[in-house]
Amino acid sequence: MNIFNLFLNFFPRARKFQFTPDFFNSLPLPGLLLKMVGNKFIIVNATDAYCKLANTSREFLIGKQVPEAFPNDSEANGKRIEASFNKAILTGEPEQIEILRYDLTDPDSGEKEEKYWQIQSFAVSGPAAENSIYIWNIIVDKTAEIFLKQRKKELETEKKQRTEQDRFFIEGNSDALYSLDREGNFLSINEGLLELTETSEEELLQMDFLPFCAQHDRERTVSFFKKAVAGEPQRFEGDFVSAKGRKMILSIDLLPMKVDGEVLGAYGIAKDITSLRTSEKDLNQKKEFLDLYSRIIDLLVAHGVESVNLEYIFGEIGQTSDADVIYYLGESLEDLDEKPVISEIIQWRRKSVKTEFSHPDLSWSEKLKKLFGPFQYDAPQMLEPDNCHTREQRELLKENGIKSLIILPVFINNELFGLVGIENRFKKRVWQTEEQEFLRSILKNVVSFVEKRISNIETRRKKQELLKTEKKFEFLVQEGLDLIGILEADGTYKFVGASSSRVLGISPQEFVGRNAFDFIHPEDKDFMFAQFSSISSRKHLHIQPFRFRNAKGQWRWIETTATNLLEAPEIEGIITNSRDVTEKFERAREIKDLNDRYRLAAKATHDLMYDWDLVADEVTRYIEGKESMFGYSLEKMEEISFWREQIHPEDRHSYIKELKAALKNFNASKMNTQYRFQRSDGSYASIIDRGHIIRDGNGKAIRLIGATSDISEIISNRDALKLANVRFNYAMKATREMIWDWNIKDDIIIRSKAFKKLYGYDEDKHSVEDFWFDKIVQKDRERVKKSLYAAVKNPKVSEWKEEYRFLKLSGEKAFVIDRGFIIRDATGKATRMVGATLDVSESRKLVKEIKKQNKVLREIAWEQAHVVRAPLTRLKGLVELVKLEVYDEWSQKELIDLISDSADELDEVVIKIIRKTEEV
Repeated sequence: MNIFNLFLNFFPRARKFQFTPDFFNSLPLPGLLLKMVGNKFIIVNATDAYCKLANTSREFLIGKQVPEAFPNDSEANGKRIEASFNKAILTGEPEQIEILRYDLTDPDSGEKEEKYWQIQSFAVSGPAAENSIYIWNIIVDKTAEIFLKQRKKELETEKKQRTEQDRFFIEGNSDALYSLDREGNFLSINEGLLELTETSEEELLQMDFLPFCAQHDRERTVSFFKKAVAGEPQRFEGDFVSAKGRKMILSIDLLPMKVDGEVLGAYGIAKDITSLRTSEKDLNQKKEFLDLYSRIIDLLVAHGVESVNLEYIFGEIGQTSDADVIYYLGESLEDLDEKPVISEIIQWRRKSVKTEFSHPDLSWSEKLKKLFGPFQYDAPQMLEPDNCHTREQRELLKENGIKSLIILPVFINNELFGLVGIENRFKKRVWQTEEQEFLRSILKNVVSFVEKRISNIETRRKKQELLKTEKKFEFLVQEGLDLIGILEADGTYKFVGASSSRVLGISPQEFVGRNAFDFIHPEDKDFMFAQFSSISSRKHLHIQPFRFRNAKGQWRWIETTATNLLEAPEIEGIITNSRDVTEKFERAREIKDLNDRYRLAAKATHDLMYDWDLVADEVTRYIEGKESMFGYSLEKMEEISFWREQIHPEDRHSYIKELKAALKNFNASKMNTQYRFQRSDGSYASIIDRGHIIRDGNGKAIRLIGATSDISEIISNRDALKLANVRFNYAMKATREMIWDWNIKDDIIIRSKAFKKLYGYDEDKHSVEDFWFDKIVQKDRERVKKSLYAAVKNPKVSEWKEEYRFLKLSGEKAFVIDRGFIIRDATGKATRMVGATLDVSESRKLVKEIKKQNKVLREIAWEQAHVVRAPLTRLKGLVELVKLEVYDEWSQKELIDLISDSADELDEVVIKIIRKTEEV
């Protein structure tokens, strides 16, 4: 609050305060008291404070006008002051001149002193006897404040000039140059710093340097800055981050920024030495990797691949690459004498890693395969909790305290042999391209030594097996499940293996010398003779199952492979290898019966059933008749690409995506899809495809069995229902009815959008008792409540209707007709009520207008019947008297005057009726 406000609060408003001029002299503020005389203002008093401020005396001022009292002041200032006096008088409000310059003469030196005043004038009434107007002219010396502003402006200009000089120096330098205040805020910058920080100039000049300091290096950087602003030049290297997240190593020089001996901030020079330091680090690391690579190769050459050697290699890699845990999980390798070469689990861990953190086992390997597989040859996977593809992957790493993990799949002879995992548990580890190449190279060399070891083991094993081959062959011939025989060209047995006794119950001796056709079923002999005859021109022949009699006279289904060695001197016959496939044949028959049942199910459900072998990529569909519900033949539909090509182009991509996702998801056993399928006539059917996924032991999908249903009619009905709902919504917009649905049990009512449109209230689920009844006009309320509750309680009543007045949000009364249908439960208790409220206000207004018009018409009719009749009757009587020339009581002239009066009266009545008629 300034001094003028204090003055206003202390004194009453202008023109309302009666005083004597002597009162003014006691005021503590610099001021003049002027009296308005005509259109002039004469000084009648001055406060002591004013005289002191203006270097003058009260005696000199009294009786003078302002220009006379201040001869050195400009004419413009005088006019400005008098104008403020007149405005204060005219408005009755204080009038203020914000700044007025008036230079005073120094009494000691005689020189002019620059002065600035703030002036406010108040128009007040003088003593009652005078009936005059006075002006209180209050002064505040603003000279010191104005000088301070001028000095501040000069300093700002000087600062700006210095800043421009600094900017010229900074922008002309190729390094990142800048200046900071004592709080670390940027004062000036150059292009080099903008490029380094990747920030705009506007943003950077609003910031300090802390956001660009790496978190781990921030405290150290701040300590260097504090020393610089304490007056000590500083040079250091540190880790920094640009606004876009680019990490840098900078060389920083900080010099104290001194002005008049005071340190106001610091000048800085920043150089990006990231490439230099990175190159040095890369060179050192590459040297370490090369040394390690050489030691590993020497170890493998000298001692081969053993678990203990691999553990040593893991340790060397871990120490060099700063890993915490390295392990191998996978297949084991044993020598011929079952001596272990490579264990299923090989592990190294850093001593600082807690034991409970590093106990991988084969179950961990299975988790990695399940969540991160399938793995590809020479394709490591680098993982962190933040870059995982699934929630399960992320949770697995977090639960086990893994900050980063690289998985190296080990392939031996193109088969996944195991996994090598390298974990960092205390901080994230980003593997550079050179490091990845190093690991892959080491792995390839280890794999190469393993493959050589496996090859050596396999070679030795084959030599041992070769020694057993003859014994094995002899055992297979004598004890094998297959029936082995040698036949002459005409089909006579010349040798039969001992297994014939076990397979058919017939000894080899019983076969020798007999013809094979003696044991074949009569119905199969012609087929077998044709097959056997063709062996003369072929080396190998596979004969489809046929019936062959065993010792018990039973017919067994036999499948045979024949090899023509008639020209071989060691054999001179046809070798047959036969197998009893009776059980397999019976199973095939069962499958045929199952297929028949599929077809019957398809016929009963009108669905198209299918069985898709995902491994062989073959599909079998079951339909009734030659054509399916879509008009295609069975042969056409069983083509691999046919079904997919008939799916609507807009649905095909989403169908394939959903199918692949379901098959890849190990946890999915069902698949439901909906799409459009093109019929043979070119039209599209809407179908639902439901399938059951069968998986092998590894969770891989191998078979899909399902049914396809045509739901075109359902979709059509649904679309029709949507269209009906749209039409209903448009109809509701066109009507003045508000639909409502009352849940009687919970006393909650839902209203349509017309509720707000017609009555102004929101569509909230208001209670009937607490809201709706309160809006019914008082005179109608009890009648409506009584009627509604009576209908609800009466189990025989299903409909309700009432007419009443309803209060809108605007306060206007609406006439409504409310109708509702009551829904009851099995006991007759009302549970729900659905209805509509129709606003009939317009029709009620019309009825009211009609009633008003009817009233006027009745008045007109009454006047016509009574008021008009009186003068008309008099006219008729007077006319009769004139006709009969009866002048006993009135003369002829008097009768004519009476007739004229009656006519005038009748005319007035008619005019009044016409006016009323016009009002109708």
